[in-house]
Amino acid sequence: MVHADLVGEAERLATVLARRAAELETAPERARRHSLGRVVGDRAAIAATVRLLDRSLRPSRPGRAAALVASLGARPPRALGARRRMLLGAFARAWPAAPAAAMALVRAGLRAETADLVGDADPDAVSALLSRHRERGVAVNLNPIGEAVVSDAEARSRFAAVAALLADARVDAVSVKASALRARMTPLDHEAVVRDLATALRSLYGLAGDRLVALDMEEYRDLEPTLEAFTSVMGEVRYRNRIHGIALQAYLPDSGAALTDLAQLGARRVDCGGAPVRVRLVKGANLGAERLDADLHGWPAAPFPDKDATDANMKRLVAWALDPARTGLHVGVGSHNVFDVAWALTVAGAWGTTDRLTVEMLAGMADPLLRAVAEVAPAVLVYAPVAADADFLAAVAYLVRRLDEQTSEGNFLRASFSLAVGDAEWERQRGAFERACASAAAEPAPRSPSRRASADPAARPAASEPSQPFTNVADTDWAVATNRRSLTAALAAAHLPPLPPPAPPEAALRAVADAAADADGWAQRSLAARREVLCRAAAILQRRRLDLVALMAVEAAKTPAEGD
Repeated sequence: MVHADLVGEAERLATVLARRAAELETAPERARRHSLGRVVGDRAAIAATVRLLDRSLRPSRPGRAAALVASLGARPPRALGARRRMLLGAFARAWPAAPAAAMALVRAGLRAETADLVGDADPDAVSALLSRHRERGVAVNLNPIGEAVVSDAEARSRFAAVAALLADARVDAVSVKASALRARMTPLDHEAVVRDLATALRSLYGLAGDRLVALDMEEYRDLEPTLEAFTSVMGEVRYRNRIHGIALQAYLPDSGAALTDLAQLGARRVDCGGAPVRVRLVKGANLGAERLDADLHGWPAAPFPDKDATDANMKRLVAWALDPARTGLHVGVGSHNVFDVAWALTVAGAWGTTDRLTVEMLAGMADPLLRAVAEVAPAVLVYAPVAADADFLAAVAYLVRRLDEQTSEGNFLRASFSLAVGDAEWERQRGAFERACASAAAEPAPRSPSRRASADPAARPAASEPSQPFTNVADTDWAVATNRRSLTAALAAAHLPPLPPPAPPEAALRAVADAAADADGWAQRSLAARREVLCRAAAILQRRRLDLVALMAVEAAKTPAEGD
């Protein structure tokens, strides 16, 4: 439960942490922060940065890539800074003499400039990364980045990359997405997806021993199978003493119910003498993709509709999970918002559950704050993406997502580039924190209704009423278990009707003649009358939607997604 008297204490701790971070910030870090602050405050500079990342890595021909990069040097935004503008101008003049060499320099420069955000997966580089953070008393969670998995061979390759990291005894923890362990994570193949994920997890847990394997969360449609596979394996006796983890995104209302289920699983494990379940709470970083996917299919977006609701849910989930009654949970709080970090530390300290809290932060995003937090937090874990040179193109997608996250309206990171205790922006962020805590206190239970859980497609309203403008009916959301069960029932009931004997050619001519004769007077009907008939037909199609999808599957081998 969120207690109002903890809010002021958390604000005081946030002030202490922010001031300490300012003291610990080095001159190079300060220069980098100011440079990033100029970029995130200028839309043209953001666009130019994304284009530079994309154009320098995606084209396979050096000449084509060099020409695209050179085009950015014509009128580079001032917010990029004098040095970058000068380098772009020099590149535009020099690249025609040796495009391959020029692009090699650009790519090496990008790799070096983003090294704090995405490290090199080379064993020596990983060793240096681990040593650097260990000197600060901070553990590291390595996340190997690669291309999206679309084949079983790629899934095996990604598994091998994670296994290679676990082969190094110095590695504390690794993170991996379910979509990297199993190709084709389609909700319509739910049972097979869960089975394959569970098999992969057992193998990883066997390699990890007592070290942490953390399942990251990506798309909403991956939530249910990822959670089901994780809870299935972690419920097995042989893994009862292992502390492995899973991420939950606070911007999804569904995460409340998921957290409750995980708490129950952890309680059963602890009651049997086992270890708690580790849950990493984050706000979520795929908002743009979730909204786009929902728009394409006609669904409500899975996340909360606004940032205030997400912020409140984050406070709610953190407070609920750190409650002394939740002995089956170890809570990782992933955030760079100094108020959120202070909130978790304050709640855990007041309730005597600091032994169940780890503060988790991304490498290279807010290192001075990380060092300040490490001085007072019971445990700190750095989430560190790494990529081999061959996979650096895939890392660009991660970098662009982080840039989008940093520059989105209302995001704390965007404000943090120029934030100072007591200034106007600080007060605005403090006000947002207080509103979120008040909202969480008013509704402390973690369960919230899903924005995507819908009834059987056949029960939805018809496409349009005759008097209203036409509105297309949404696609069926197969990530919703109710819809999958309805389809299974329809497939079980579907059977191939007896086919009539082939008609002679003259039958087609008679059909055309009958249509031309217009015996039922369709051609004479008014527009309104035709519209009424078509709307009634649409209502019947809608009511029998899944029956027809199942019939297409058995009669013509049409996949349910295509039939829908």
